[in-house]
Amino acid sequence: MATISASYPEYEETARLDELRATEYSYLDSQDHVYLDYTGSGLAAASQFRHHNERVARTLFGNPHSANPTSAAATEAIERTRARVLAHFRASPAEYAVVFTANATGAARLVGEAYPFRRGSRLVLTADNHNSINGLREFAAARGAKTTYIPLQQPELRINHADIISALPSDPK
Repeated sequence: MATISASYPEYEETARLDELRATEYSYLDSQDHVYLDYTGSGLAAASQFRHHNERVARTLFGNPHSANPTSAAATEAIERTRARVLAHFRASPAEYAVVFTANATGAARLVGEAYPFRRGSRLVLTADNHNSINGLREFAAARGAKTTYIPLQQPELRINHADIISALPSDPK
């Protein structure tokens, strides 16, 4: 029987991923885990744990909703992070706001509550969404919008661009 490397020489191109797993995610191997739920949440790298530990060991962060030096430190860190997120996406702070939520479900709930769904509008989702995204259909339905699912094309599990275009309303209002 041929080895994986012989049968799939392109596998060697992923060696860097093995190095990254060994240095940044070794806790997966030490606990015999494979993690696949990146839609729900990503895993923290070992370097993130180290940097965060260093930060909290040298800085006292208080409740950002209070008025004292530790609260000011927390507020400053939050605002600096918001600015970095906007800069990363080249998004203007005059047009966009960064809102931190506890998780994907909380973020999706905020979108569902705030989005102006109405009768005749449409929510277009891919067929393989996380449950928190599928929950948006309840907000859409409550306001009279319909939900359309875009199927995944086999075997690549990709969506067809034409399917997206045909699912979108031709005259969005």
